[in-house]
Formats: sequence, structure tokens, C-alpha cells
Amino acid sequence: MLNKIRLKMTLINSVVLFSVLIFISIFVYINVTYNTITNTDKELIDAAYQLKRFLPLLEQTAAKPDMAQLQEEYDIFMSNIENDGISYLVWDGSDNTIATQETFSFSTNPLREIRDTVFQTDTQSEKQITQSDGTYYIHLYNYGDMNVRICTAVTSDDNGNMCIIQTLSNMNDKNNMADRLLRTLLLSGLIGFTLSFVSGYFIAGKAIIPIQENMLRQKEFIADASHELRTPVTIIRTNLDVVKDAQEESVSSQMNWIDNAYDETERMEKLIADLLFLAKADLNQQDMQHNDIDLNRACKNITDKLLPAAAEKSIRMQFTPSSEPAVISGDENKINQMIVNIIDNAIHYSSQNGVVIISVQKNKNDAYITVKDNGIGIPKEELDNIFTRFYRTDKARTRRAGGTGLGLSIAKWVVQAHKGEISATSEKAAGTTITIRLPLKEGDKQ
Repeated sequence: MLNKIRLKMTLINSVVLFSVLIFISIFVYINVTYNTITNTDKELIDAAYQLKRFLPLLEQTAAKPDMAQLQEEYDIFMSNIENDGISYLVWDGSDNTIATQETFSFSTNPLREIRDTVFQTDTQSEKQITQSDGTYYIHLYNYGDMNVRICTAVTSDDNGNMCIIQTLSNMNDKNNMADRLLRTLLLSGLIGFTLSFVSGYFIAGKAIIPIQENMLRQKEFIADASHELRTPVTIIRTNLDVVKDAQEESVSSQMNWIDNAYDETERMEKLIADLLFLAKADLNQQDMQHNDIDLNRACKNITDKLLPAAAEKSIRMQFTPSSEPAVISGDENKINQMIVNIIDNAIHYSSQNGVVIISVQKNKNDAYITVKDNGIGIPKEELDNIFTRFYRTDKARTRRAGGTGLGLSIAKWVVQAHKGEISATSEKAAGTTITIRLPLKEGDKQ
């Protein structure tokens, strides 16, 4: 299922990226094409405007002395339009050619037809641009496979005779450049889509690893929870079946079976409470209260409360407080629950007639709670797993001791919620030491 989601997400992201790239490519192409046409029209109009100035020179068969300055400007003008690939044709009112300049080959017949349309109501022009010196008519014409843009302007010479000026630009190279740009952009988009898909699929694979691990842990959690709940239910049903089958017996004679069932209900109640705690923690629904907590007092009170449980196994409890108050800011109920879980776990795993040592220490910024037992210990290869939910090195022994396998997981969550750290060291058959670091209250830091 996750692989299908991975493929689907990668495909959707790649399609979205490809669509964006295509949109950008088309936008760039349209923008370049529009700017190319606009700039070409501007160049054609500017050339036609300049030719109006040069009409006195173009109409002379020989240059006059007073034309020298104009001739120099005309020479510069000719150099510029040749570089821009612009040709021109100047007509008089009698359909005669006054002057012409060809940077590319063209036929005069289509130009004549275009010229004549500007005197009609329907000029058939692509657009008309009116400026202070007159109106410029822009036409687009195809000479075979050559695409030419033409600007036509009507003016008059110094003698009042009408002249028609036409400037031309071959758009093939410019259009080819725009087409090459579009093909390059589309090819880049296709390459981008391919790279996006490949890299996205790889990254998505990396991204779903935590999801896969969480789903696996969730399945294991559900399976373990179901198993843990099934055990007390089975025991309760079995003991109650015995009581049910002995209806003629007195209640006192059946107290052993009833006590067994009652003990399992207590265990099941604790298991459900722990499950609800972790479920709320996973959903960030655990309310956190912040009060001043003296760890010396908290550890001492909990140690005293757990003395009867330790006494049942002839375990000696030893508590050593820090020389100064170790005050933290946090949720007192959850801190107490964490300390109970740690000490209770040490009692359960301690050997008969053993000892559990609890101590509190502090330095400039942190307080430390250390709980050490001399019990069965934990193999080194399993130390990293002891804070995992339902993980137990000896499940049968823990079940007999009444544990749920969730105490250390809850303790770890509480410590981390208070921005602390929890760690364990152990040796097989030599006991285990749990160390908790919690930051001191701001006012108590040195």
C-alpha cells in the first residue's frame, strides 16, 4: 500500500512540476515572441521615420554641398539597418521607385498591393500605430517560406509630392530563435519531469521509511496490546468459570478464584490506563502543568510508599538526597508517575533480599535521579530496546510480577516532555542503573 502511495505521490508531484514548467515555457515563449514583434515594429517604424528625413537626399541624383551632413547621418543609418536586417522601398505618387535597399531578396508586387490597401477603408493591416508625424501600418506577409513584417507610412517631400515608405524585416531568423527557445524549454521540462520523477521517487522512498517504521510499530503495539489484554481476560474467565461451576459452594470457599480474577482486573485496569496515557501522548493531548517540584521530596515520598512492595521481596530501599534542594519546573503528577515506574520496575527485577538505591544529585544546570538495583540485569544487546513499548527481556517473569511492559516507555515520554534525558546501563546478573537528567528551574540554575 505504501509503495502505491509512494508512486502516486511521486507521479502527482512530477506532473504538477511538469505542468508548471510547461506553463512557464509557454509564458516565456509568448513573452519572447511578443517582445520580438514589438521590438521589430519599433525598429521598422523608427527606420521609416528616419527615411522621411532622408527623402531630400534620396530624391537627388547627385549630392549637393548642403547635403553633406545629411549624407553622413544617412550612411550611419544604412549601417544600422543593415545590422538589423531591415530593407526599405520608397515610392512616389506615380508608382515609381525612388530608392530601395535590400538586405534580403523580396518582390515589389506584394509591397505594391500592401501599399495600395492603406488608401482604402479596410487597410488589412495587423495594427496601426499613430504618431505625431503620421500613421504607420504594420502588415505581415509570407514570401514562400519567408515571413516578412512590413511597415508602410505615407508622407510628402519638400515640394508637397506624396511618397510612400515601406520598411521590411525578415522574421524567419527571429521566429526560428523563438521556436528553438520553445523546444529547448519543452525539452528542459521533459528532462525536469524525468529527473523530478526519479529523484522524487527516491526521496519519497526515504521519506516513507519513518512511516513504515511507525506503521510496523503500530501493528506490533496493537498486537502486543491485544495479547496483553487477552491474558487477563482469559484468566478472569477461567477463574469465574470455576466459581460458576461450583454454585453450591460458599463464597468464602471460592475466594482464591475470586481473588485471582480481581487481581487480573487490577492489572487490566493499569494496562488500559497506560495505553490511554501513551495514546494521548502520541496525539499531543497530554495536558502539562508547570509547578515547582523538589525532586528530593518527591523521590523520598515515593520511596516510602513503595516500601511495602519492596518488603514483600525482602528488598531493602536506600535513598540519598542531594545536599541542596533540586527544584525543577514541571507536571508533578507525571514526574511522580515516572519515578514510580522506574523504582517499581527496579523492585520487580531485583533479586530476593536485594537492594534498590535511589539518589538525587544536581550540578549547575541539571538534576539527576539515579535508580540502581542488583537484580537480573539486562544483556547489552537489549539495552537500547528497554524503553520500547511492551519490550521485556523476560515476558513471563514480568507478567507474574504484574508489569505491563509500558512503564519505561511512559517514563521516557515524561522525561522527554520535560526536556530531559533517560538512559540505562546494565550487566547481566549484576543489576541495572537508570539515570534521569532533568533541567533545573530557571531561578535555581547557576
